Amino acid sequence: QGPVFLALRTDADQEAIEPDTRADNSLSAAFALQSPFADLSVVEITTPALALSGGSADIRWSVRNDGNASSDQALWHDRVLLSSDTSLDPSDIIVANVPHAGTLAPGESYLGAVTVTLPGVLSGAYFVLVDSDANRRVAENGRTGNNRAASVTPLRITQTPVADLAVSEVVGPTILRPGENASISYRTQ
Repeated sequence: QGPVFLALRTDADQEAIEPDTRADNSLSAAFALQSPFADLSVVEITTPALALSGGSADIRWSVRNDGNASSDQALWHDRVLLSSDTSLDPSDIIVANVPHAGTLAPGESYLGAVTVTLPGVLSGAYFVLVDSDANRRVAENGRTGNNRAASVTPLRITQTPVADLAVSEVVGPTILRPGENASISYRTQ
């Protein structure tokens, strides 16, 4: 990998009769030699604008191979996370690991999709992060900085309303002896 020079000389043993014209018998050219590599890039993430804690959310993303060779692996996992910011860090919440099957040629893309169940304790704004080939199985010659991306806008998660039951209108006998049957009625709201 790097700059390479190619030199060509015709009639190197000077067997052809060429009086005074040997100056044009050689030529050299420089070119850059690159080893083949795949370069997975998360290019788009789609999420709903709102969701309820404990509910589900449909998340979709697109990954493109920006490299000059097909991926050397045919199976890897994309990781989907929720984050309070757009950067991957240990505080982010993993909500899915989605397998991708098949090689990816240069310029080709695939769409990933998953329906996740959101943790019941969350509320607030969370960015959805996608980390393609999260275990770094595909050889990318160090080009992994674009394997992860964040949604442009955060997913707003609100707490699912909880029931607030109240008992009223309890009706029953005023006196009851041990062993007697009784009817009791009540109303809940």
